[in-house]
Amino acid sequence: MSKISQLTAASSLTGAESLPIVQSGNSRKVPVSNILTDSLFTPAGTGAVAESLQTFLFRTVYVTQFMSPAQKADVSAGTLLVDISAAVRAAIASLPNGGEILWPPGGYLMNSQAVQSTTYPNGLRHRALASSSERNATGGGPVLLKYTGTGVCWDIQNALGTTQTGGWEWGGFNFEATQGAAGMFRFNNTAVPPTGDATTQNFITQVSFKSCHFKGADAGASQTGNAIEGTKVFEMHIDEHCVIERWKRGTWLFGCDNITLAARYIYNTRNIQIDRSGIFGNNTKITSRYCGTPSGSAESRYMMYLNGDAKVSSPFVETVTAGDTAFYFGSYNITIKDPIFSMSAGYMMEVGAGARDVNMIRPVYTGTGAVVWNTIATPTSADFGGIANYTVTIHDPIDKFVNALTPHPRIRVLPKPVGEIHSLPRFGLDNLPYATGSLRIARKTCSSFGYWGQTSGTDLGTIPNPMTVDAGAPFGYAIQLPATNLAGFYCFFGTIGKGIENGDIVNIRVYYKMSGVPAAGDYRILVAKNGNNVSQTVLAVSAVYAVQNVVYTLAGYAAGDSVAFGVFNNAVTDKTLNIADISMAITQAAVVDTTGATLPNVEIEVNKLKAALRIAGVISF
Repeated sequence: MSKISQLTAASSLTGAESLPIVQSGNSRKVPVSNILTDSLFTPAGTGAVAESLQTFLFRTVYVTQFMSPAQKADVSAGTLLVDISAAVRAAIASLPNGGEILWPPGGYLMNSQAVQSTTYPNGLRHRALASSSERNATGGGPVLLKYTGTGVCWDIQNALGTTQTGGWEWGGFNFEATQGAAGMFRFNNTAVPPTGDATTQNFITQVSFKSCHFKGADAGASQTGNAIEGTKVFEMHIDEHCVIERWKRGTWLFGCDNITLAARYIYNTRNIQIDRSGIFGNNTKITSRYCGTPSGSAESRYMMYLNGDAKVSSPFVETVTAGDTAFYFGSYNITIKDPIFSMSAGYMMEVGAGARDVNMIRPVYTGTGAVVWNTIATPTSADFGGIANYTVTIHDPIDKFVNALTPHPRIRVLPKPVGEIHSLPRFGLDNLPYATGSLRIARKTCSSFGYWGQTSGTDLGTIPNPMTVDAGAPFGYAIQLPATNLAGFYCFFGTIGKGIENGDIVNIRVYYKMSGVPAAGDYRILVAKNGNNVSQTVLAVSAVYAVQNVVYTLAGYAAGDSVAFGVFNNAVTDKTLNIADISMAITQAAVVDTTGATLPNVEIEVNKLKAALRIAGVISF
């Protein structure tokens, strides 16, 4: 018998040869070229269905399967000298929907984009076969993808698509860009505002990043690349094990809905930027526990630039540089819960013109040199209707935070409650002795810092500017009525039968000034019933701040009628009126002590006190 070494060498297979295969106990021959497609594989388990061996084997690939020996050696050694961009694109193109690409440990140099077109498999996953253990802001780690291009490395578009796409996942990677103009991920074109029709890119859904580290070039003012940006993306998730640093914007979401951001952000000009566009830009949940100092860039520097719906939970924000700002508020429906400001310089917040309905709950200030707010823009439109007139409401701040505050008409501070139940906004209660012949039971004040009310639809048709700069007014602001006929406002005070009755005395005090002597007409104080004037008193002309009082006894009201007060412009066309403060107080006349010694009389007196406290807003029962 010949030794194996003595056997004649076999010729290479041509593909036309046949090999026997056995399936379900039956043997047959198939051409070598068809061995993968004709061979069936059936997983173990009841109900398993057979599929071709090719489908089974090629659902998952290694990115290194598309590399030359020299590329593999460079990846394994981590020398980052041989470009593997084409191999990555080939691996992506080889997979069907629902495929997976495995990345062995090593360093992958990419000089050009991983994705250059709108074609990208649905449900594709990329998995690094090691954790991105690098957490010291130097890059590197078991699987490092280093991008040296100037575009966006993963530029995935669903441009004018007719159906949604997505279901993509990246896990365990270290992504690094070396050029200031480079971005790492873009989902749809952020230069195109999203709309609800087919004129822009269609939806991308369910994108997630797990345990990934994103490091930008930290190129200062020339840094223009973003780590992750997208528009018309739904259900993106960046988990708490991700780190994002040294970009222009860490994450920029423009018209994206149902987003969860939990990553740790450090060294970005804008760590997180959320922008609304039309109907898009809702339901962003931010649970990032740390947002560090912004880095240099041509943009203004914010840790969170919130220009769309957002709920932020327990963030720790830290700045040490003058001019840096923790939060920018530019839209509505924003809540910041339990923030900790560890700041020795910079600003805690900035308020844009379009901001409203912002709530900050239990803020804690542990620093020593920060200023609570920077620029606070004049609102783009007046918003009447009670407590919502404040742009930002700060709930239960610690004393150190409160002591750093300066009053502003768009910010309201609600200190920790001490047991009272407030049923009416902006109430005031004068502490006068009981049973002295009269009792001041309620007072409300309307100013540029506590502006509330509404216009009357016909006779008060022009909404006043809720505030204007005025150095002579308290804190430098006043409500201004324009030089327009019948421009004015009134403020709702209460309802007859709920602590207010006919016979009660109304006291109105106005602290005001005019821009000069009107050429015609005048300004008038009013009392209104159900929005209709029942009493008017002309304001005396005064070019400097003066006080004018009006006393009116309620009469002719029925149960359920509303009581309001305000000021309006009567045929004035050339002067404006600034109101620093207008208040209305109701005095219940002749509250007589009838207690005597009998129990029924005591009950009557208790009911009188309850009525007084109820209209004052101290109790609600």
